[in-house]
Amino acid sequence: MKFAQFLPACLVLAIIGRLIFKLVVIKTPCRKNVDFQWNRVLFLNDSDVSNVDFTRDSIEWPEDTILPIDKCNVERLYVIVVHSAIGNADRRNRLRGIIESLEGERPHLIFSIGRTRNTTLQNEVENESKIFKDLLQTHSLDDYRLLPSKAHSWIRFLSQNCTNKIKFVLKIDDDVNVNFNLFKEFLETRETRKQQVLCSPFKHIADRRKKSTWYLSEKEFRHRNLGYFCAGLAYIISADLLPNMLRNSAYRRVVWLDDWYVTHSLLVGETVKIYDISSLYFVSETIQDAYRQLSQIKMGLRPIPMFSHLRPRKFFDQQRQSYLWEQSQQCLLQLDEDDELLESEAEQARKASTLNNIFIVQ
Repeated sequence: MKFAQFLPACLVLAIIGRLIFKLVVIKTPCRKNVDFQWNRVLFLNDSDVSNVDFTRDSIEWPEDTILPIDKCNVERLYVIVVHSAIGNADRRNRLRGIIESLEGERPHLIFSIGRTRNTTLQNEVENESKIFKDLLQTHSLDDYRLLPSKAHSWIRFLSQNCTNKIKFVLKIDDDVNVNFNLFKEFLETRETRKQQVLCSPFKHIADRRKKSTWYLSEKEFRHRNLGYFCAGLAYIISADLLPNMLRNSAYRRVVWLDDWYVTHSLLVGETVKIYDISSLYFVSETIQDAYRQLSQIKMGLRPIPMFSHLRPRKFFDQQRQSYLWEQSQQCLLQLDEDDELLESEAEQARKASTLNNIFIVQ
């Protein structure tokens, strides 16, 4: 009986709350990326440990079996280097199509791959290279734990052929989504800066769990602390750093974690700043967290992402990845032409968001 007395008031409050929420969703513009603030600026030499070991003799890196043709023959703002598994021709074709569709000046594109013992697959790769002229194949086998060889391959090629023709290197994996138009606008604000790395950095200890994907034995890496390094899915390096990185690769002991090797080991001792742009990454390992981030993007609480990488595959198949990426590139403000669609999107955002209505209204 008492509940019935309060029912009309509850209904009124619920309706008002829904109207307020919808109003906030419509009126809150997506946060402008030009207002982006650095989370922090890091210096590798501030690391609390010296964790880079040196070799007595110069390392003999394997030669490359396939080289890109006509790359860096003209000046470009940046070059895209993609770490790609040798069998991932479909992913390479997807990226080629995206770059081909870009308006205006297109960046150089290079795929860094390893070698295979499969003669049929190797023949297919050689034919692919003749058609697209964008493959860089190292003689090392295409293996997850030999990724530093892929990295050294493109560092060497770019150092010897491209440093005077480009200003930045964007390294990505072949399953990463990139908003290239936003990326170009972002880089143009950094064009005159030297000795810089832009990425999603973190600090970690060596993983000693033998069953872990990132296992490091004490024999391979005797230190406990890995220090600061960049997430390998996507990072940006100013091209002026490449010659010194190539020089350093001759005597820095190789650790199979290629993101650590490139963005920590090869840069320690250099005058370099690491700019934290983590908020421009849409990265998640759970569906719930992915939708939480998406709701924040749509409500303008986070900038539209420049990069996206969602895994594992059992949670994020290609269809779901594509949907989440496409949704992250627009805000609810742009959907007001279709009230039904707006209502649906608002409902999804409300369910996924961990923010309460009081905070949203404020």
